Amino acid sequence: MKQPEQWRPVLEAEIKRWSATSCAELASQLTGVRTYEVEFGSTKYQVKVQILENTDSYVHVGIAVDNGHFGRAMRPLSSSVNVRGTTRLTSAAIGEALNRVCDLVIWLMGANAMFRRRYSVQ
Repeated sequence: MKQPEQWRPVLEAEIKRWSATSCAELASQLTGVRTYEVEFGSTKYQVKVQILENTDSYVHVGIAVDNGHFGRAMRPLSSSVNVRGTTRLTSAAIGEALNRVCDLVIWLMGANAMFRRRYSVQ
C-alpha cells in the first residue's frame, strides 16, 4: 500500500470527528488554518483543517493529513465535508412562537367581530 493510502484511516477518523461538530462550533474553532498532530497506531500524523465556505445553510471544511515529513507534506491526503446547519428549537423558542400565534388569533377574532358589527354580517 502506498504511503498516502496508509493515511486514509486517519483522514476518515478526522472527517468523522469534524462532521459531528455543529456549524457554530466549526466557525468558532476554525478561524484560520488549524494544524495539530494525532497519533494513530504508533505513528504521529499532521492534520490541517480549515473552513473553505461558511454559508447560512452549511459549512464546507477541508481536511488534510500527512506524516509531517517535508516531501509528503507537499502532497497530503485530503478531503472535504459539508456540515449542514440545523435549527434547534428550544422549549423557550416554541413557547414564544405559540404566544405570538395566540396573539394573532386573538387579534383576528377581534377584527372579525368588528367587521361583522360594522357591516352587519351574521
